[in-house]
Amino acid sequence: MIRKNFAYLVIVTATLIVILSAYTYNAISSKLIFKESATHLNEIYTQVGYSLSNLLSENWNAMDMWLPYLEDTDDEFIGLPCLCDYILHYKFRHR
Repeated sequence: MIRKNFAYLVIVTATLIVILSAYTYNAISSKLIFKESATHLNEIYTQVGYSLSNLLSENWNAMDMWLPYLEDTDDEFIGLPCLCDYILHYKFRHR
């Protein structure tokens, strides 16, 4: 009888150890995966922000080169009234 109870106690203890180990592993791995994912997303968004900044800078520089030619043309030819004023206002307001 004592041997049978001891065997049940060992089985129950082993089962509890396996369940608690699985729960602990799941909790730790979930936190680690979340941390790694957040770090990776921050790196990606930093690179995207840098690329977008470079692209916008290049576009503003290209618009700066065209600005003297746009000032010399008629607004009706361009199709937008005061395009140069809009470009200058937007550029200095949003940089």
